[in-house]
Formats: sequence, structure tokens, C-alpha cells
Amino acid sequence: RDGKVLAEAFCEYSATAGERGVVQQPTDDWWRAVSTCCAELRAGLQPGTALAQRVAAVTVSGQMQSLIFANANGDVRHPAILHSDTRAQAEAQQIEDKYTAEGLKRIVGNWKGAASIPSKWLWAKSNLPDYADFTKLFLSAADIICERLCGAHVTDYTNASTTALLDPKSQTWAEGLVEGLGLSPALLPALH
Repeated sequence: RDGKVLAEAFCEYSATAGERGVVQQPTDDWWRAVSTCCAELRAGLQPGTALAQRVAAVTVSGQMQSLIFANANGDVRHPAILHSDTRAQAEAQQIEDKYTAEGLKRIVGNWKGAASIPSKWLWAKSNLPDYADFTKLFLSAADIICERLCGAHVTDYTNASTTALLDPKSQTWAEGLVEGLGLSPALLPALH
């Protein structure tokens, strides 16, 4: 409540933009950036010092929603599909044909067409040859970093609310929508 930032670090990494609306990033770039920043912070907060003893929490934040799949071993085999990626135009139209844009807004509170996670998820199911191997879906850079740090497959409500997968009334995943699209709610992270 009366927290004070004791130290911070920053690392840059880039995204790859391609044809047909592709915008993606290797998730390993995120982990390298976190590792580099942690090393910088550790160097500035020597153990046993008064400043190091005052550290009570570490926060993780990231860009808007992304789509990242991992297998049972936690291996990510494809770059993250970023929020600005719009390659899933056909899938977005398929979803709108079934639910309408207004219907989707009533179910999940927002709809951004091909930029929405359900569109990208359908695209991945149809286009990634190893899709059946995936057992986890991550929704942001922060989510995958948190799992690597803590071992928990989770996301926060704020991030979840941007995905077009969260029912804003019940604050739960819109499992009826997910299942109605032929996708598996079991891949989604726990909400916290």
C-alpha cells in the first residue's frame, strides 16, 4: 500500500512483422530480457544490504494479449502471436457468422475481429501442424514469464478481459463460447 520502487530495469526486444498481418515474437526473447534485467537488479541490490532487505515484491507486466501455446513439458515451439497480428481474418469472419459481432460483445464484452484471441486460436488450430501437442495456452508475455518464475499457469482478470474469452458478468472464462468454436477450455490459464 505504501510501496516504493526500489529498483527497476528495462530491456528491448523486437517483433517480426510479415505478410498478411503477421506480427509475432519469440518467447525466448522475453525470458532473455527478464534474465538480463534480474541480473542488473541483483547487482544493484547486494544481499544483506538495507535496500535488499526492503524488497517485498516483484511485479511482472507485459504488452497486451498474445497467443502462446506450450506442450506438457512447457516447450513453446512457435513465436507468440501478438495483439496486433491480424492474420486470422477468415477465422474472425467464421466466428462473426456464428455469433455476430454484437452477440460476441454481449458474451465477452469486446470483440476485435482478427485481433481477438478466439480468431487467432482458431487459426492456430487449423495451421499449426503440432497443435494437438499443446496442453497450455498463455495469453500474454507476463503469463509465460510468471509460469517460468513460479510454476503457475495463470493470468490476471485485466489481461483476460481483453481477450474476448472472459465473461465479464461472471468473471469466468466464457466456456460455452470456447467450446462452441470447437476449442478446449482446458488449455486456458487459471484466473487470479
